[in-house]
Amino acid sequence: MKTILTFIFSILLSSSMTLAQDIKIGSSFIMTGGTIMYVDGDVDIDHDGDLKLESGSTLILGEGKTLSVNDGGKLTLMGEDGNPVTVTSAGYFVFVVSSGGTIGGEYATFEKMSGNGLNIQPGAMVDPSWPLNNSVFQNGTAGSTFLTINNNQTLTIDGVAFIATPGHELYNVSKTLNIGEVTFTNFSGNFAGEAYENDPFNRIHWGDEPLNNLVENVTVTDGEEYCFDALQTVIVQDLVVESGGHINLVAGQSVLLLPGVLIQANGYLRAWIDPDGFFCDIEKAVVAAPPVDISPDYVFEDSLLDELAIKVYPNPTRGIFTVELSGSIENATTEIKVYGLMGQMVEQITLFNENRHEFNLGDSPPGIYMVRVLQGDRLYVEKLIKQ
Repeated sequence: MKTILTFIFSILLSSSMTLAQDIKIGSSFIMTGGTIMYVDGDVDIDHDGDLKLESGSTLILGEGKTLSVNDGGKLTLMGEDGNPVTVTSAGYFVFVVSSGGTIGGEYATFEKMSGNGLNIQPGAMVDPSWPLNNSVFQNGTAGSTFLTINNNQTLTIDGVAFIATPGHELYNVSKTLNIGEVTFTNFSGNFAGEAYENDPFNRIHWGDEPLNNLVENVTVTDGEEYCFDALQTVIVQDLVVESGGHINLVAGQSVLLLPGVLIQANGYLRAWIDPDGFFCDIEKAVVAAPPVDISPDYVFEDSLLDELAIKVYPNPTRGIFTVELSGSIENATTEIKVYGLMGQMVEQITLFNENRHEFNLGDSPPGIYMVRVLQGDRLYVEKLIKQ
């Protein structure tokens, strides 16, 4: 017989908890900052149930389990900039907000969702005071949708990032009922925008160009032409433009090319900065990339990387990590910068006649970072994972 743990009184959780059974929440339940709760069972927020996750807390569902916000229940995810709330799974989980249920929050990370992703059903409510601004949707199961909104609200959601594994997730947002309107502003991520939505009634709107745009694992073949743009920064890695292929990159502030950018002979890359906001829909003069294996800013040759040996450890890290150099040029200045995956610089230091420095990302959220080391004309970029 299945055991169900029912919370019918107010409870404040301020440490870690592991539960191996289904739970039902019928009162106030608060996970304070930094709390981690793993539930290897279904979680139901029932009538009068009110689950609040404060900044830095993490709720982990077991493989194949379901998080349900039912009639009269409410889930609020109160993250902060640099200290988000995370809802994730040990495998992949089902997330449903049913009719009469309410979800709200900001600075929340939603990942490892299956099927319809965060599924806001007809009659459910997104709290208009907490409309999921500045949230991140990532790491969905194959063929899934990140966010399904089929209620009748008119919403504006600001600052959301959709980050997909190329060819993996099916849609960023799905709205298959002819009710309600959703407008996204200042969106970002490689899976944001109209091209990836499921919107047969034209009720999803993208208010402006993405704030930042990550382009990775893209191959442009003969006869194909792609354009990627962003209000601030376009970040590119693991890009191949084959002979006859064209790619355009345009941003309001910067275009950042990371290792793995290969432009083959007779392939074309156009990159420009346009602070006036004329992006992919505006024709620009063609600037052909040279038919060699380069990025427009730096040459990534194996010989250069071999001379400047870099160690970044531990990797993954929980916050503190070390960058160590060997083969450095004597009396050389070394510039080390650490970027978030959306292009924001989170750490910077310049070393002179030093070959080791310790960094602390303790105030930065978990995720993927890029460590960029520049010494003379030699550049090294390493991917760093913060757990």
